[in-house]
Amino acid sequence: MPQQTNRNGHRPPPGDEPAPDPRDEIARLEAEIEERSEAIERCRKVILVSKIAAAGGALAIILLLLGIIPSNNATLLTAPRVLYGMARDRLLPGRLTAVNRGGTPAWALFLCMIVSITLILSGTFETLIAIDSVILAVIYVFVFASLLALRRREPDLPRPCKAWWYPWSAVCALVVSLGFLLGAVIGDLRHSLFTVVLVAGSYLVSCAIVRARGAASASSGRPAPPAQ
Repeated sequence: MPQQTNRNGHRPPPGDEPAPDPRDEIARLEAEIEERSEAIERCRKVILVSKIAAAGGALAIILLLLGIIPSNNATLLTAPRVLYGMARDRLLPGRLTAVNRGGTPAWALFLCMIVSITLILSGTFETLIAIDSVILAVIYVFVFASLLALRRREPDLPRPCKAWWYPWSAVCALVVSLGFLLGAVIGDLRHSLFTVVLVAGSYLVSCAIVRARGAASASSGRPAPPAQ
């Protein structure tokens, strides 16, 4: 930076140096104030977004907790009756066909309770949720595919339940279910492969039981009381 000199070419003494321009100082202070104001505004936006995210997370947790109740109720209604149906078809011990006075398959419900408690205490809750997500997607695919196949192969069967806008409603539901299944497989390939192995193994065991009992008929012997 060149040194300031007077008219004679000599450097002025320290006391005679020109004072800084106040306008430069004011401009510098204004720029600093503006920069700090922008930083404060950014902090306010971050805090606001954090509060909204926290409120949204709390709302999502509340909705999930409210949704667990009917979901668990549906599971408690479905799982024992699946075991009841398998026992009635002689794929499981006949004891599971026992029902109480209200029509609930009591032994099947008790078995589901014991298995659920064991799985909870095993510490593999996240693994069970991942496997259950894939299995549910597979079930939905088979349900809608079975509906389309049954309507085509047995068009004259009595159907007390109507499928609105058939077949497009079933086709759309099948496509959506396939999308969910594909997303579950891509998102968690390890648990998806384990689920495939589990389902395939269950199918092979079922085929082995049916083949071993051969000529045994589900309608032979005392009929099982209907589950309600």
